Amino acid sequence: MSVTQLVQRKDVRDILDRVIPPYKRAQRTVMRVLGSSCSPRLVGTAFDYALRFDVLRRCPRAHDRPWVAEASIERLEGRLASVRAAGGPMGLAGAPSALVDGAHLRRIVRRARRRVENARTFLRKHIRRRACDRSWMTRLAEHSLKLARLDAIYRAGYLGDDLFADNTPELRDQVVSLLEHAAFDTLLDGADVVLNPTFGACSRLVGGADADLLVGGRLIDLKVSARDDVERPMVRQLVAYLILAERARREGQPLPQITSLELYFARHAHLWTLRADQILTHPEYPEVERRFFEIAVGVMRRASTTPSIVPARVTAMHRRSSALGTSSPLTAFALAARRPRCEWP
Repeated sequence: MSVTQLVQRKDVRDILDRVIPPYKRAQRTVMRVLGSSCSPRLVGTAFDYALRFDVLRRCPRAHDRPWVAEASIERLEGRLASVRAAGGPMGLAGAPSALVDGAHLRRIVRRARRRVENARTFLRKHIRRRACDRSWMTRLAEHSLKLARLDAIYRAGYLGDDLFADNTPELRDQVVSLLEHAAFDTLLDGADVVLNPTFGACSRLVGGADADLLVGGRLIDLKVSARDDVERPMVRQLVAYLILAERARREGQPLPQITSLELYFARHAHLWTLRADQILTHPEYPEVERRFFEIAVGVMRRASTTPSIVPARVTAMHRRSSALGTSSPLTAFALAARRPRCEWP
């Protein structure tokens, strides 16, 4: 369970909608980076990494957090320990019928760790550069895409061939174009920057919650969709983050007062804004916050009784999938889409 999954529940949707003010759904801005049918989810995740790299170059004092790709390696190392304890291959939760042995896991861990180390080395060079030409940005895009592929391990338990597939020139060009058109003057206003902010114990309470960007009191989520419509689920997720941030601040978490909730549509270089006080001053807000946490605690309590990994000899996961080298049409990012982003504490 994560906050993304939580806000998809009907009872949570209904309570959040009580404090969301009317807003204009259709933005109708000009698309600056045309969409592509080539792995849109992969491009979106890679852009998150690429933007993170360039924010660190432009704002050296920005607060960074470990990458999901690094959390993927930790998760695999935990799987290795489980394999040793079970004395045989294991079924991985979140992936269809994945039975893997220790040798296979060790090979994946070695390749993934080498990929992350190379990206860290590149980042150290990147943040020292004053300017970046197209060739350098293409290298940045390649590292971002490689890291994005690893995210599927953490988000969906995926261990198939897509993890280490080659990236096409089209994929790299998409990431570079999105970064070239990024509205940094609008996104970064001189305030303190936190990349992938979390909300302390409140994040863990809902099974994981991390936003994309916190700039001063502006909570920003990145969207790489072809349309710039402000969809209701996007706003509900921002309001959920606001609720978590408010509770975390009251409990002593060093977070600024959230002043606005924002969506950045990367293909349009467009920023949509909703003032946080429109929600916080709503007469029903205290009750909405109370019910939100009440539901979250109940859901997490029930989820805690479900094991995430079970030995192969007792698992019923026997369906086949091309994501694991067979014939079903699932890919790494199709699987990742089924399990939304989770916090890595």
